[in-house]
Amino acid sequence: MMLVHWGNTNTKHEKSTTAYWADNWDDIPLDRRGNHPCFDPRKDLVLPAWKEPNPGAIWLKLWARPRINRTTLFYFNGNLGPAYEEGRREDTYSMGIRQKLAAEFGSTPNKQGKLGRQHTANVTVTYLKSEMYYEELASSIFCGVLPGDGWSGRMEDSMLQGCIPVIIQDGIFLPYENVLNYNSFAVR
Repeated sequence: MMLVHWGNTNTKHEKSTTAYWADNWDDIPLDRRGNHPCFDPRKDLVLPAWKEPNPGAIWLKLWARPRINRTTLFYFNGNLGPAYEEGRREDTYSMGIRQKLAAEFGSTPNKQGKLGRQHTANVTVTYLKSEMYYEELASSIFCGVLPGDGWSGRMEDSMLQGCIPVIIQDGIFLPYENVLNYNSFAVR
């Protein structure tokens, strides 16, 4: 049994799903890396990433906010790739998923000053770090859980603020996904 943070089963992708050089296996010869997945859901377990807890988010019980007070339909805050300031430059970053989401629904102008093609007021897709991150999650109905360099720490953030996780990352298990019924609290 392995306890890991990245539940990549290697079943959906012929190439590495990360742009992070230390985890990118594309340049490792097959005879050195073996012909097996990095993660086997029958025996391994994905653990949540360690994040500094935010006591304010817990004391304020943002997770208990009623639906009527959740005015943002969808929320994602994170690196959106090379079209944005300080964005990761690699095309393989996030398997291109964050970049595609931003191209369609970006709510913050990219380097060319453009918003997403289908931008709407109640959808937030931004790269701007926010002092109100937990408040913004708790004001949202759905929250994006998208890969970055392989896995995403957004699952925990979403759940702890009562936001329904929307998981877009095939072939990659999230924390406890092989023992919990994700269909009962998330959209994949």
